[in-house]
Amino acid sequence: MKTHLTRILLAGIIFILLCCVGCKKDSGPAANDTATLSGSGSDYFPVANNQTFIGKATGQSISYDILGNVMQSQSINQQEVKGWMGGATTVAGMQAYPLFALNTNGTTSSSSSSFIAQSNQGILGLLGSTTIQTVTVIPAEISIGTKWIVNPSDPLHKQISLQITDSKSSYTNSTGKTYSNVIKVNGVLSDSTSETWNGWISYLIITVKKGSADLYFAKGIGLVDIQLNNYEEKEIYYYGSTSGVPAFYNRTIRSGTLGKTN
Repeated sequence: MKTHLTRILLAGIIFILLCCVGCKKDSGPAANDTATLSGSGSDYFPVANNQTFIGKATGQSISYDILGNVMQSQSINQQEVKGWMGGATTVAGMQAYPLFALNTNGTTSSSSSSFIAQSNQGILGLLGSTTIQTVTVIPAEISIGTKWIVNPSDPLHKQISLQITDSKSSYTNSTGKTYSNVIKVNGVLSDSTSETWNGWISYLIITVKKGSADLYFAKGIGLVDIQLNNYEEKEIYYYGSTSGVPAFYNRTIRSGTLGKTN
């Protein structure tokens, strides 16, 4: 679980990165000076061979039963995270870079279907092995207030929205490192779906995923901090009828930070 989440975080923003186990520090990053935003999206997420991300994650994940009782609690504290872009290849006619992450047991995790690419001064994520889905990490034209949908080809209830909310001349991240010319991007996911199945046993599955996070990108460097404000997943299974107690219920809430240290 943690390995998968780490890889998504390094992918740049596929908002599912919000699944990362990590907890928001009470003190939070230092308040910093507001600055005038300049440049294009690719200036804030440079892509190149062997570009690395080394950071530390801190946080918690708590699961609850239907009565609100804590069923499981996990936390990490200053756990080292490492990821990098591999050598350039061609995906969907574009020069793209595969994403890798170092597992906690020292082995390397890679995905044959997750790439980062620059296109017209914007940054794209390329997902899939046969059919490629293109998602927008950062658009080319950016300013305070710029808002976009990361995955517009997905159904409306599964779409992730990002918005640039601030620009800072100096920003100190959750690990205490200070960077210049940083933009703050707020992300929101709200996904509620249901599935019915009628067969030998009829059942209804309700799945809810929702959350928000703030991501910070430094000009010429890339992603330097992620603050997962809140991410909730809830699964409910009903067998035969929805009028009684569900056959299965799980609600998990995660929060956290992941700050760049290199």
